[in-house]
Amino acid sequence: MAAARRAAAAALAVAPPPTPKATDLVLALSRTTFASHTDLFRAEIFTVGGELPIRIWMESRRSKGQWECTVTNFDDHRPAGAAYSLPPTTILTALMVPPISRSSFHLCMLRRVCEHYDIDLHPLPQRGLSLALSMEAFVGMRADYTFQLAPCAVEALDVVHAKVRDLEEEVAELRAENRRLRSAKRQKAARTPLDRLEVSSGHDTDAFDHIAWTVPTLSQPSLVSINSDHDVLTIRREGLFHLHVSGSCTTSSGLLVLYHNDNKVAVAAAIKQDDGASTKYQLQLSVMLQLAVDATVEVCYLSKTPCGHSQCPPAGSCARSKLNKRATLVVHVINLLPPSGQAAPESPPVEDDDDTDVDIVDVKRER
Repeated sequence: MAAARRAAAAALAVAPPPTPKATDLVLALSRTTFASHTDLFRAEIFTVGGELPIRIWMESRRSKGQWECTVTNFDDHRPAGAAYSLPPTTILTALMVPPISRSSFHLCMLRRVCEHYDIDLHPLPQRGLSLALSMEAFVGMRADYTFQLAPCAVEALDVVHAKVRDLEEEVAELRAENRRLRSAKRQKAARTPLDRLEVSSGHDTDAFDHIAWTVPTLSQPSLVSINSDHDVLTIRREGLFHLHVSGSCTTSSGLLVLYHNDNKVAVAAAIKQDDGASTKYQLQLSVMLQLAVDATVEVCYLSKTPCGHSQCPPAGSCARSKLNKRATLVVHVINLLPPSGQAAPESPPVEDDDDTDVDIVDVKRER
């Protein structure tokens, strides 16, 4: 018994220590391609504190197959009979510069010791892979290393995890692109002066009354200002403007009328929408005008007369027709002219509509 124990102790004394497992991730690439292989690969390299042993792991993004190779001594991966021996850090640095991810840091480190390098991947029998590294330095000195990656057992759950990783990376890329676009948009907005006015009405507007734009969304007083009653816009810079008014009304007889310097220039009638909608009569008015400095713009809500309602007088205003609140007015600046002392001519009035004779209707102007 004593002899057996001594023999066992002697065996343990001479047994080599276990090889530490490479768990420190030093390189992770999600999309790597090689000249001699058609697949797109995910590649990772693990070390032990940046030293040997290292573990090379690869996964095909198409088939979800996985391969790996553990390297304890780079000299074991030289061609037979090769007499050269490069520092492990040099070989590891070269491995970390695959064809699709050549960072300036790794390139700088690598060019200190070699003039040319190449990494390629070749298929082997029995589903294996061979990762070939070639480096040239000084005058014709060439060093080749080959790493044979053995296929790993892949379970169905591993395939699911691989697909989840792919989706997570795609989502992360989309989010990064979205952040980039939003940042570019904010930077552009910061550089570009505000080129439009946007306001809305905070309450309903009765028929034959001006619309009061009491809720500002975007404003630019140097281009367009609004009076204290919020119903008259005054242009501060001469130029070409696009005006768009939108809203909804309670009856089919509703009209939007836009005045430029007290001249009617545009009229829009209600358009019936889905009968089930709470705001089934929509109003949309759009016009482009050349406006001079101090030109005024007003928008009124009218109703066709007679409206046809039994409780309304034949020649009076409609008691049922109202423009709902949250009507919006957007004034876009198309082109501004240089400041000058000459005012542009007034916009010509439009011809009367046959079915909407709004010129003979008195509009409330209580100022």
